[in-house]
Formats: sequence, structure tokens, C-alpha cells
Amino acid sequence: MNINTNNYTSTALSANLGTNFSESKLLDKPQNALLQNTNTSLTPNFKQTYASEFGFRINEQGIFEKELNRASNLPESYEINIKSVQSINKELMSQGKSLDELPELLNKYFNTLRAVESEFNIDDNANLNRSEITQLVQGFSTRDGSFEDEIIRVYNNAKDLKQAKIDNKNLNTLGLHNKITDFSFNTSITNTAENDFIKPYLTRNGEVSKSGLLMNFIYEDVKSTNNANLLLVDAVSLNFNSHQDFYKMLDDEDALQTFINESNKESMSFDFFLYLNGVDKQSASDEKLLVFYQRYLNQEKSANIEEFVNSSSIYQLYAQILRGQFQSMRNDFSTQNDAEVLAVANEMRTSSVYNFAQSRQKQVDLNTIIKAYKSVMGEF
Repeated sequence: MNINTNNYTSTALSANLGTNFSESKLLDKPQNALLQNTNTSLTPNFKQTYASEFGFRINEQGIFEKELNRASNLPESYEINIKSVQSINKELMSQGKSLDELPELLNKYFNTLRAVESEFNIDDNANLNRSEITQLVQGFSTRDGSFEDEIIRVYNNAKDLKQAKIDNKNLNTLGLHNKITDFSFNTSITNTAENDFIKPYLTRNGEVSKSGLLMNFIYEDVKSTNNANLLLVDAVSLNFNSHQDFYKMLDDEDALQTFINESNKESMSFDFFLYLNGVDKQSASDEKLLVFYQRYLNQEKSANIEEFVNSSSIYQLYAQILRGQFQSMRNDFSTQNDAEVLAVANEMRTSSVYNFAQSRQKQVDLNTIIKAYKSVMGEF
């Protein structure tokens, strides 16, 4: 992967230094959506803009002015539609959060895309077709499972990502999980006629702009907090530890065998219960697995199977199948990663975070000076 390490650094922020944001919120009704017209009488060619509830101005089409791009270190060619930001904010509010710092949010997700997929190092807002989008890097996993931690794995295309999600279904019944940050490119090209979120970024030919892919990534990732796409069975136990345990077992085959034995030491594991009942985890629906989980809780979980484990060829075959599945996952892991590329990606993310923080601090200092100046001038 050819990764360009140029940063989109800018110290310029919103021109709305004197705007009272709490008094300029956009209302839901279309006729009230645009507020505070700019005086155009002095400059005949000056484009009319309007204040938004997010502190940055928009044009008549609802596209943010380039001050937002500069504040977020986005390419100026990107067009961010206010409806997208409102949808993201609405999702955050449903989680008891709020969108307090729009440039920081945009910068966080854009820098991640840019570090992992070289297409986003090109300073244009190109429209990409379905075939091009499916060939982009589709997501990544980090060492501890959190968004910000060191990237240790990338999913180079839609096929790789699909297989990783299939593997997760096998892992979840073991109490393991591979936390994937999915760029959600697939949702931007699926059922586009009914996808109101992506419509502002679509061409007539069904192509999606790169700014649309960015905003869709943010929206879907925020939504995933409420819908983690984990198997409902014992979902509470599928946490960051489950992710870290999985990667330890990828590195150490002995750790996998120890895990299997410990899971069936005092009582039968749910995964072994499914195997004994002939359930194919890959093809079984979540509803079917839940039915079997209830049966497992009611009938088998407390059963002592130590003697059975020690003497049964069935258990040995079960363990052998799991080792084979993990070997396939190891092969996928090794082919999807290049240590040098990952090192560059992680360095790019780290430096981008630092540059953005420096830029924001300079603007805070500038705003403080401007406010002090206005306060002094107001006394004369």
C-alpha cells in the first residue's frame, strides 16, 4: 500500500467567532432551517450563507463552508452535508451524548481512513463506483480492541471482511470475539434508493463521493455502540478481554488447547453443546442459537463432564476441529498484514492526532486574544 504521509494541517477555524451557538440552532421545519442571512449588499458576487447549530456556516444547499474543512484538517474538496451531521448528532443524543466538537469528530475518522486506505491520501472528492469501493480496505482491528489503539490487522477488501465476520460467529459461542472497526463501505452501496443518509453523496450513476464514505463510516460506527452485532448469547461477556484472548490464541496454539480444556473442565461449554447436538454455527440463525442456549442453560451447563472429556473420542475430534478453524484464522491474519505498512499507518495516526491538537490549541489561543481585543475595544 502506498501511503502518503502528508498532513492536512491548518490553523484556521470557523469565522463565527462572535456567534452565540445556543441562539442559532436549526429547526426541523424546512422553512425555518436556514437562519441569519449574510448581508450581500456590499459584495454583489458574495454567496449567501447561514448559521448552523454546529458553529459553522452552510450554503443554500446545506453544504458546510470550507472553514469546517480547514478546522477539521479535511481536504477542501470534501463537501459535508449538514443533514449527515444532524443524523450523527441524533444518534449520539439517543445514547445520552452530544456532538460538542464537530472538527474533532471529523478529524478522528478521516485520519483513520487516510492512515489505512491510500485512496484517502489523494486530495480530491472523487466519486467511486461499486467495484472500486469493494476493493478498498474495509476496516481494521487494534491490539486491545478499542478504536484508538495500535492497529494490528487490516481487512484488505470486502471478501476479507466478510470472512472475519463469519469467523466471529464461530468465536462468539466460545466466549471469544474479534472486535472489528468496519468502515461500513458496503452500507453506502446497498439499497441506495432507500438510504436517506447516503443520498446527498450519490451521483446519478450510483457512485459515492469520498466525503460520503467518510460520513457514512462515522454514522455507522456511532450506531454500532447500540448494535454491536454480537451474538446475543452471553453478549455481556464478549468484551475487550474476549478480543485480546482471541489474538493470544492466534499467536499460541497451546493457549488455544488450554482454553478449550478449561472451558469444559467443570461443566460443558455452550460451544461443545452445539457440537454434540449437530448444530452448524455458521448457518444457524441467531434465533436458533438462542433456543439452543436456553436448552443448554436448563439441561447441560451444570453437568460434570470431566470423565467424558478425558475418555471420549468425540471430545478429541471436537478439539481437533477447533484447532483447524484457528489455523485457518491464523493464515488469514498473516496474509492480511504487512508489518511495515502497519507501522506507517500507526505513525500517521499518531502524528495526525498531535498535529490536530496543536492546531486546535493555537486557535483557542487566537480566540482568547480576539475576545480580549473585542472586550477592550468595546470600552471605547
